[in-house]
Formats: sequence, C-alpha cells, structure tokens
Amino acid sequence: MSRQRDLPDSGIGRRDFLRVFGGSIATAASTPLSAVVVEDDVYINRKLGLAFSKPTDWSYASLRVFRELRNEYELATSDPVLVADFEEGGLPLAVISERSLRLGLSGSITVGVEPFDIEPTDTVQSVFTEIIEYYQEMFRGFEVIEPPTLRKVSNIDSVEFAAEFLYDRKWRRSVLCRNRTLYSFRDPFIYTFHMMDMPVKGIDRVAEFESFMGSIRYV
Repeated sequence: MSRQRDLPDSGIGRRDFLRVFGGSIATAASTPLSAVVVEDDVYINRKLGLAFSKPTDWSYASLRVFRELRNEYELATSDPVLVADFEEGGLPLAVISERSLRLGLSGSITVGVEPFDIEPTDTVQSVFTEIIEYYQEMFRGFEVIEPPTLRKVSNIDSVEFAAEFLYDRKWRRSVLCRNRTLYSFRDPFIYTFHMMDMPVKGIDRVAEFESFMGSIRYV
C-alpha cells in the first residue's frame, strides 16, 4: 500500500510548498530536466506550480489508452468542427483511475491545464456559464445537479459544481455518470479537475474526491 502524505490545511507559499514536497523534489534531483515528479501518492508539476495527492491505491492511467477511449465516446453534437476539436484535442496532465481504464467504468479523476484568456470584465460566474453551455452541446443528457459554489483552493479563486450526463461509447450501453468539476483560475491558465463516479452502479467516491480536492496546492 502506498503512503499518503499529510498536507497543510491552509493556502501554500513557496516556502511551505518546498517544506511539504521537498522530499519528492529531492528524489528527482538526479533528473533535473524533469518537470514532473511522482512519488507514492504525490504528484508535483514544478513547471506549472501544481501539486496534489491522489487517492491511496488508485493508479495513474495511460494517456494513450485514455485517448483511445475518449475517441470512442458518442458525442451529442454532430458539428464536425466540435467533434474534431474533441477527438484531436490535447491530452490532460494526468488521469487517475480506481482500476484499469480498459476494465470498464470506475471512479476516476482527470487533471488538465489550458491557457485561458480572462477578460477584465469576466467573472467566475460568467466563465462558468460559457463552460456549461459547451458541455450541454457536447454530452448527452448533461444536467447540473449541484449549482456552482465559489471557493478558494490554495488561495486561488475556484468554482465547483456537479453534473450528470450519459456516458455513451460505441457498441456499449449508456451509463448515467456523475461528474464533479473543480475549476481554478490562475492567469494565464485554467486548471481543471474532473472527478467522475457512477452512484447508480454503486460507485460513489465522494469521500475520495473531497480528500483529493483538499490536497491540491498551487505555488
């Protein structure tokens, strides 16, 4: 069983970041060109100033397999531009899964970071509205079941919400999934955390997702 490192409750500065994750960084000292360090449950991306701790006994999934499965998904839209953007889009930083992706649906977490132009007139709420409209166009049965909640994550403005949608894969029966999403806005990037489970199938991972979100740190 892997070890889960204790993280401070409050927001984190560079000194505390190094204090908490310094051991993991030191482990990678022999490969200084590596921007990403993974040790036990801890993931650190030094280039992006992001760290988190995955649920104990969950695993980092293959991004190649993730891409293959993503491209089997039956989208709600038939717009060729949107479909191409979805299938050819960049891969996430990390995919964390309760079990192998090829073994079927289970609890999972997808972590992504993208450039994001935030206009002076933008608010977290206005950005959220645009995101929801996109999801409703792309995913079948997408419905917000928990409205957006503003929160601070490691002193960064963030918004959290939950939704349901139908997971449709070619040649597979649809499954109703719950997707808990956390967005953090840190100019010039938006950090995205998708946490998916399937309560209708008895796969309810609220406790694991709460622990994961509590581990996120920016510096």
